[in-house]
Amino acid sequence: MNKDKIIKQIKRLIYASDSFQQIESLIEHMESPNTKINETLYSAMISSVVTTYAVNFNQADGVGPLPSMYEKFDDSRIKEAHDKLLAARNQLYAHRDISSTKEANEKAYKIEVWLQDGLLLQRPYMIDISSSKLPEIKSLITFQRSRLQVDLDGKLAQIIDPGKEYKEGEVWELGVDFP
Repeated sequence: MNKDKIIKQIKRLIYASDSFQQIESLIEHMESPNTKINETLYSAMISSVVTTYAVNFNQADGVGPLPSMYEKFDDSRIKEAHDKLLAARNQLYAHRDISSTKEANEKAYKIEVWLQDGLLLQRPYMIDISSSKLPEIKSLITFQRSRLQVDLDGKLAQIIDPGKEYKEGEVWELGVDFP
């Protein structure tokens, strides 16, 4: 396989790995007993989890989507978590596209209105990913990172120049002076 093509694939995997690490850190923070999360903050945090995960499966990030193998799962719980994150990205967080949901109904985007201290307050009620789904999302991310690392290691092994001396502490740019 062409070295430039392998380097592009490696870049794709490294971007995805970075995304998955960010999600792991955010979920750890969300699950920490010291973290106080109200409904508004939870919604913003889960939105970040959803969009950070889903960007790896879209064409729009400049490096293309992950290979289709990253959308195949033997474990139905992990597949469900993957599918739910992608659907939430497309139908709720990125586009608010209820027309393509399985449960297309007017309740999906209802607005709650109430009177409090003489003020008329309102809040959109959106179908969200509940905190009870965080363990499945963590399992998905762990699984994706594990197989991504195997893929990345294999591709790096194809391009590393065994005759070149790599010194610790030096930094190289992939595709420029590395390999």
